[in-house]
Amino acid sequence: MGNSWLMHCRSDTFCRPVVGRSFVSAFGLWLLAVPVTLFADEPRASSAGPDPAQLAAELTAHVEICSMCHDANLVAGFLRTPAEWDEVVARMQSYGTIALPAQFSLVRNYLLRSFGRVNINTAPAADLAPVMDVQPESAEAVVAYRKEHGDFKSPDDLKSVPGIDPAKIDQRKNRLVVTP
Repeated sequence: MGNSWLMHCRSDTFCRPVVGRSFVSAFGLWLLAVPVTLFADEPRASSAGPDPAQLAAELTAHVEICSMCHDANLVAGFLRTPAEWDEVVARMQSYGTIALPAQFSLVRNYLLRSFGRVNINTAPAADLAPVMDVQPESAEAVVAYRKEHGDFKSPDDLKSVPGIDPAKIDQRKNRLVVTP
């Protein structure tokens, strides 16, 4: 394999050179996020999702890290639990993907926010927040409500949690699993 110094992965089957469109895509996404971050003048409501800079950082990390070895869109359409995405990220690391722990954390959050599903009766707030696309405080409110009122019978029950936007629940209903 020529130019092996350009590769970040160990497996010849899955790797591609680091230089190229992954850097250009990540840089382009960063440029798009800067105006949103600089000119956002209103504080966000508690049920709103993360700030645009966080979303941009997650997307950039996903494109940068995952594109080292495969098309970043390879994961599109696969809904997985946090534990299943943790296995995917661990497998990436075992293949030799080079990234800082903070970057892997951003990739994990992106995967959960974009392709995660979660049991709303057992998930901790850290897993609920990205899947529900809400701020951590709203996810903590879901956990507190669950502790006080018992298990949810359906995703629609989340609409009773103060500060949760019912439209977000409707948009992500297929990702919110209810089991005892």
